[in-house]
Amino acid sequence: MNTDLKLPVISSDANKYTRGSLLVLAGSRRYFGAGVLATLAAEKTGAGYVSLATPKSSAYAARQHLLCSPVIEAAEDAVLGCFTATALPDILQEIRRINALCAGPGLTVNDNTATFLRELLRHALQERTPLLLDADALSILAAKPELMSRLQRERQNHELDVEQQMQLILTPHEGELARMHNALFPAPRFEGEAPWPATKLKVPVSQAAQELAMELGAVIVAKGPTTYITSGGELVECNKATPALAKAGTGDVLSGVISSLLAQGMRAFEAAALGVEIHSLAGVAAEQKQGRRSVTALDVVEAIPQVVSSFEG
Repeated sequence: MNTDLKLPVISSDANKYTRGSLLVLAGSRRYFGAGVLATLAAEKTGAGYVSLATPKSSAYAARQHLLCSPVIEAAEDAVLGCFTATALPDILQEIRRINALCAGPGLTVNDNTATFLRELLRHALQERTPLLLDADALSILAAKPELMSRLQRERQNHELDVEQQMQLILTPHEGELARMHNALFPAPRFEGEAPWPATKLKVPVSQAAQELAMELGAVIVAKGPTTYITSGGELVECNKATPALAKAGTGDVLSGVISSLLAQGMRAFEAAALGVEIHSLAGVAAEQKQGRRSVTALDVVEAIPQVVSSFEG
């Protein structure tokens, strides 16, 4: 991918709100680090005010790592350590200025988080708030076809009015892409034939991403050695990444980078394309410093500033 995209210019009279307010909804008792990584990456990519909403038991740990971003302690299921089904209204009362939302990393997949995601989608659609969904949010979409049906209806309602379409980005790896694609386009079965594996694509990655984008009215970032970014009509690919990024947590970093650009006012396709390039080059920079084997997601976060400086408008 050879993009000429640039970061939004920071005006001389900017304040933290005009630079973009992002709300990250992520984490659980088991995966508290996912929200932390997304939040840190969003800070480094330039959003002026980044907040993390996370379940109560993960909030304390998150606060130990986030000195610059407020942590909203959300109601949690006492057994599962995840968001409760009714946690969203209280979260939204805590933060009124939201330019973009990021949800999914570390949520866990269960009935509570499925209802929580349903309410979040309803809110984002109603308010026309740009939204990025990643990780467990994508697994919930694949398991709950009615949620994807809601997005299909939304796309159909605003098919001819691009300005009315919600800015939505989904960032699946190949397994997540396959689960969503197979849920929307089930493979025909013949008598005696075994079911098609849920995590195996029956078409090339780029084709599956484009079909999903068209069907849901979303920008799809299909992550892999070659990452495909598509709105259905537009398609670009990025081959600048390194195997050093094949580490737990780097996808959470990508979510933070892209959603930070959304909060700063970039359109979904441009934010996704530029975010993927920034993330890929940050991985390369981290590899040069730490070595391919030893790079962690936190190293990628720390490499973001030297990369974003080359994309200033």
